[in-house]
Amino acid sequence: MRLGIRRLILKVDSIDVVNILTSDAKDGEFNLIRKVRDYLKKEWEVVIQHVYKEGNKVADSLASMAWG
Repeated sequence: MRLGIRRLILKVDSIDVVNILTSDAKDGEFNLIRKVRDYLKKEWEVVIQHVYKEGNKVADSLASMAWG
């Protein structure tokens, strides 16, 4: 929390990712999911919301540029 962020809203366009991050399931956890969950447990409030890809065009454009 070097930036002093205390509240974060994470908008994700995959309902599967939202379900994985908000569930307590332990079976078949990948290292990345464990790391994300560890970050979610830090001293801040994180709200995870599902948004449709069409409603999050900026993030979709950035992801498309990153993947080439």
